Amino acid sequence: MNDILPFATQGDDFPRDGDKLFTNEGDWSSNAILTHGNQWVGYVDGFKLGADLLMQHIAEAGSNQDYLVYPIVFMYRQCIELQLKRIIFTGCKITGLEREHKSTEHGLLPLWRECRKLIELRNNGKSPDFMKVDEAEKLIVQFHNRDSKSTTFRYPYRLGEKLIPTHDQATKNINLENFTINAGRLYSTLESCTTWFEGDYDAMCQMQSDCQS
Repeated sequence: MNDILPFATQGDDFPRDGDKLFTNEGDWSSNAILTHGNQWVGYVDGFKLGADLLMQHIAEAGSNQDYLVYPIVFMYRQCIELQLKRIIFTGCKITGLEREHKSTEHGLLPLWRECRKLIELRNNGKSPDFMKVDEAEKLIVQFHNRDSKSTTFRYPYRLGEKLIPTHDQATKNINLENFTINAGRLYSTLESCTTWFEGDYDAMCQMQSDCQS
């Protein structure tokens, strides 16, 4: 797989004295900026972009799907989890409600239920039709049932005293093209909600600033 990235380390290239993992030295075009703009955007869109680029490689090369399935599904799940937390963070600021779950909560379904409550509260007790909230919820339930703690695609075995494979024969095949299409649709619903909430929050902050000036 090293032919995919020409700078990927070969199997016989070992650490050297003075090696640094985190530095801004070297080719400036390889430097990533970590602290600019909306911090949520870099994380949420970064995980989604990573998954989409890996899927693009599979589509173009027609190979490596058996290896890349794990980072693709994990990164999409991480993107969705962060987007849910982003909605909750902003929604609670707008509504004045306290957060129901700690930031360490990884379950997509409990996070989604809190999100949906905020969405409906902001929309007079109803879910906006254009966001396809009911359809999005069905996808979140599927994702949660498959990976409730964000571990299924990070570890080959379930955590516990016995080594039990994470994936059994009944769940061993995933069509990644279908997965990325539908996960992308779920992302669209959450992104629409995020834009709505953050627009309201910006307007609220501007109004407060105008009143104080």
